[in-house]
Amino acid sequence: MSRGGYSPRFLADYTARWVDADPFRTERARRLLTAADVVTLDEVAPDREYAERFLRSYGITGKVATMIDGGPAGVLYVGMAMRDTPHVPARDLAVLRALRRHLTPLAVEQLTRHREQMASRADWRLTPREWEVARLAAQGLTNRGIADRLFVGVDTVKKHLSRVLDETGCASRVELAARWRQWEHPSGARNGTATADIYSG
Repeated sequence: MSRGGYSPRFLADYTARWVDADPFRTERARRLLTAADVVTLDEVAPDREYAERFLRSYGITGKVATMIDGGPAGVLYVGMAMRDTPHVPARDLAVLRALRRHLTPLAVEQLTRHREQMASRADWRLTPREWEVARLAAQGLTNRGIADRLFVGVDTVKKHLSRVLDETGCASRVELAARWRQWEHPSGARNGTATADIYSG
């Protein structure tokens, strides 16, 4: 499993085919999240198409989310995915409500860090796929490892990595990794939106 408990395959599929169909990224979801403390997938997307065509194929039977107000720093979206239950259990709703009340300081810190990272990368004109390759290369993955993670060929990775190094002005993967680490621990302040997903299963 990977970020928030999601598999690399799930994340790759989501990024490639489903991110624009995610009902939690809609204006309707934003309105519901602003008005209520927690919102379920059934409330956001009663037609269930996203759940049936995408989530269920990965064993996810439901989602619930909340939005934490970070004040001037922005807002933090926190989501929880369910497995093996048709409805979100009352216990999980209570957990998310409790998290919402106690995570404001963390939300401000996360949003500030996220904005600094985005600002420091603003000069890089990379495609979403090139950002993925850059991130994985900076984490130390080999070309084969990146190819396996992204479900592409090694030659495709080499092409993307060459473009990344040209655009960033980095002479090597080592330099790219060093610059990436600086972004992971930035110093400054900013304004924006970030996400955190929890996998319950």
